[in-house]
Amino acid sequence: VFLEREKTSLNLLGAAVAGMLLWDPFYLYDVSFQLSVGASAGILLFYRPLMGELSRISFLPRWVKEGVALSTAAQVLTIPVMLYDFHTFPLYFIPANLLVTPFLEWVIIAGLVAAAAAPVCLPLSGGILHGADYLLWAGLHLNLHLSSWPGAQVQTGGLTMVQILLYYVTVGICYFKKAIFSVPKRMYGALLLWGSLLGLTFFFYITRPEWVVYCPDLGPDQGAVLVTGEHKILYYKGGSIPSHTSDWEWKSILGYEGIFDADILILNLEDVKEPLPLTLPVPVKEIWVTGGRAKEKTPRLLQGFEGNIRALSKSRLRLGHLSFVTNGSSWLLSEGDRGVYLSGRRGMEKMSFPDHTLWIASGRKNGAGIREEEMDRVKAEAVVYGGSRLSSSFEDVDLFEFKNYQAANVYREGMQTASFRHKWELESTSWL
Repeated sequence: VFLEREKTSLNLLGAAVAGMLLWDPFYLYDVSFQLSVGASAGILLFYRPLMGELSRISFLPRWVKEGVALSTAAQVLTIPVMLYDFHTFPLYFIPANLLVTPFLEWVIIAGLVAAAAAPVCLPLSGGILHGADYLLWAGLHLNLHLSSWPGAQVQTGGLTMVQILLYYVTVGICYFKKAIFSVPKRMYGALLLWGSLLGLTFFFYITRPEWVVYCPDLGPDQGAVLVTGEHKILYYKGGSIPSHTSDWEWKSILGYEGIFDADILILNLEDVKEPLPLTLPVPVKEIWVTGGRAKEKTPRLLQGFEGNIRALSKSRLRLGHLSFVTNGSSWLLSEGDRGVYLSGRRGMEKMSFPDHTLWIASGRKNGAGIREEEMDRVKAEAVVYGGSRLSSSFEDVDLFEFKNYQAANVYREGMQTASFRHKWELESTSWL
């Protein structure tokens, strides 16, 4: 108004976004803010082009074309956000928007009327809002019903940073194709950028590691996920302090990494005093339990689980080419010259370890540290320490680093990812 500039919808959206971020910069990390801004920008940018394409279909009613164009446009810029935060893609978003949007439109209209009526007649405003509550309830429950239909969502996992860049570059090229392909320099530059990102995506896919182990920070608990070419193994070592936090954290990490089922869940209960019910984040074929009255604690921990549960002490097992050895406290998972050592309260004194070993370490009984003799016997290529925030855990990591081991403490440094190609390496980031 003051600058007498012509207003446009995108400028108004930009002003609204800038104002909200000035008020609270942390909105930038809020999922609702990201989805709202992305959907609004998508509608402003892509609604008219999509409507133009749909107008060629003569047999569709106009309201259906508008609903399809609006729903699709709102999704274009928000897909990476949805995959990052929710790890799924909704397949029924078009019928859901066609059916639910009319309810929400009347809710918005009722809210505006109630706001205008409030200074004049407050009871009338309250009555209008009361009616809007029923419309909102109906819209939300209809949406919930549609999302519960079979096949309503496709589980996808998250996208890497390179894949996100490739997606947005592709969308940008499609949107600005007339301006880009009319000038040779722009066309060659766009194709070079797009081809480079596509090549990087393909390169990282074909050079992906043979084994990957994810070690999240589960507070007093400890967890690890081993992904090989054939199998997925989950490891969960409960802490002495009951906590539901690990359930939520574990489910989110598995969803983002695209792990939606597992062959084996290894449960170590030697530190657990009063087990809380554990909600399994993904379907599991078998559960192997070790430590402290496993037969007594397992039914309380795994309420409702109908699969095969085996309480183990000293055992040797196999799953395909994978070999499992346990002394009732620690585990060694191995195949050929590679392995993962999951150490519990008692180390594996007489075990011969593979040449390439990843050590998932944790605190010992009464806060005792790990002895140098065990370090020299295991000769791990990399060590991830978790499940303990006592001073001994930091001392252990310092000792590993002093002896020139790759070592990390998930409490201090966050989730760790270990990859095996020709040897075990800790990845400081997985954005690629």
